[in-house]
Amino acid sequence: MTSSKDLEVLKKEVLSAIRAGKKSEEIDQFFHLFVPSKVKELNLKEAYTDLPLSAEALYTSYQDLLMVRESLINKAVKSFTDIGSGIGRAKVLFDFLDSPFRTDSIEIVQERHQAGIKAHSTFQLKDSDGFINANLLNFPLPKSDSFLIYLPVGPTLFKVLEELKILSTQKDVYLYVIESHGDLISFLEDQLPSLKLLENLTLHSKRHHPDVNVYQLESCASSLAWQDHALDRLKLFKENCFLNLLGLPFHKKWFLMQTLSKDQLPQLLIQEEDFAWLGSLEEVIPGIDSKKIEIKFPPRIVECEKIQGILYPPQEIQEYISKRRLSSEGLRKLIVSPTPQVEYAGGEKRELKIQWSLERATPLVI
Repeated sequence: MTSSKDLEVLKKEVLSAIRAGKKSEEIDQFFHLFVPSKVKELNLKEAYTDLPLSAEALYTSYQDLLMVRESLINKAVKSFTDIGSGIGRAKVLFDFLDSPFRTDSIEIVQERHQAGIKAHSTFQLKDSDGFINANLLNFPLPKSDSFLIYLPVGPTLFKVLEELKILSTQKDVYLYVIESHGDLISFLEDQLPSLKLLENLTLHSKRHHPDVNVYQLESCASSLAWQDHALDRLKLFKENCFLNLLGLPFHKKWFLMQTLSKDQLPQLLIQEEDFAWLGSLEEVIPGIDSKKIEIKFPPRIVECEKIQGILYPPQEIQEYISKRRLSSEGLRKLIVSPTPQVEYAGGEKRELKIQWSLERATPLVI
């Protein structure tokens, strides 16, 4: 066991090495923190178990983590969570330096999670229970004061944001954001209009954006009040009703889409240059590009700016929606304007002989 005196000497050596720009892989060796050579592939793109990515691409460098730590200390936070923490560099470093805040480390990949635990135990550091091996899609976010987010835009990020909105009604929350694929920052700023940019910390590692953007998430009470209002208005959403989404920011559109996606019938109205068609809300997910979404029926990537609203289809259309879910029918698009038509996989179009038009739908505005 390392004595307290020896530990203080080691801390100085580590800090000196980081500030001198020593490679993170060399500092990993000091901590006995070894990157797993092979991990079990998960059926989740966000885990990056199916790509041969380098440690430099996957994990935040010690130089950048030390910079984040100093900012956290200046803000007097009491707790910090590294979301998608990889091999746990942040927790190992912060606890080794006896930081004045608790650090939680959440990682879905078991092998990476275990690497962090092993290194942490080598020095018998505090708060060993802060290593969490979990899928955040079905695991609650710790109620920390601050979070490091280095995630792609996708289902996990969306779930995290919903929990952050609720958490921000209880206390101040700080977000340290490192750009993942080039659209994370813009997505966050669109989804969380109450974000306040506090500072930009220049990264030592090469990323899609040169800085760690540090935000304060101000109270989302007004956002939650709007959601309550929207849910009340949606009680009026019934057959042959059209919910207008024009003018709403994406985070509000997405809330309405998610709420109505529990029913198989509501359809997105998507406006092309000379016609409008219906796409199913069932199993809708955000696209990799934050300005797009992915729908399942028919399988398409849709630009958000083309979405006009959500239609609860009349009986005359519901029959074709059911048929479109069956691949054997070959039905692709349900065109509702200028005239109702169905388009099949080969491009053939047939006019629908129905007594309904989009103009007859009852408008609903939230």
